[in-house]
Amino acid sequence: MTKKNVNEISQVWKIPKKYFPRHKGNECKEYVQEIRRSFTSLKYNLRCLQYSSSISLFNITSITSKTLLTPKKRDVFDSVEEFVYHYENFCNRVFSNREKTYQFINSFYNLGIPKKEVGLNKLKIALSSKPGLISLLSKFENKSLIIKTIEERNRLTHNLYFNETNRFLQPTPNESKDFEKFIKNWASQIKARSKQSLDTYKQLLELNSRISIFLIREKN
Repeated sequence: MTKKNVNEISQVWKIPKKYFPRHKGNECKEYVQEIRRSFTSLKYNLRCLQYSSSISLFNITSITSKTLLTPKKRDVFDSVEEFVYHYENFCNRVFSNREKTYQFINSFYNLGIPKKEVGLNKLKIALSSKPGLISLLSKFENKSLIIKTIEERNRLTHNLYFNETNRFLQPTPNESKDFEKFIKNWASQIKARSKQSLDTYKQLLELNSRISIFLIREKN
């Protein structure tokens, strides 16, 4: 396979099946399809998140507009609650995407690590002769937007709230007596998470692509 053809294989589900292991019971192909479905659901979830972000920001910033567009209090909180719902789903799906990728690598190399024990540390040990791949997999956890999003997922799952905000992403504690400043800070919380989600998705796609290219080049 030429270098040009290798670069055209931009995602793991485009890797030719001839490169997959043929050991009986190997689940590599199944994990490839799970990763593909994961990206499909992530993309759909991201669209819902970005849409609800726009509605939330419009409602929040309209609070102080003093025009006929000033929203009802219930409308504001409903729109923010919808954004948080989609954001929480996005964080969960990013975590799931990482775990499926780890399982795929375990199956691709037929490492034999038990499913419940597959993680970066075990993969590092089993793939010690492949520093390039370890470097790529480490990007799932080393100071990336991916791990930042997963950490938010962990906070949501275990604490049921964000550390610096309440469940409506309002900054807490609200010590500011400047209401307009409070509104601006509230909007910035949503803007930041909206942008982080988009950038995280891009980072996941790029990482998936680089892993795919590494696997093909190694097999050739």
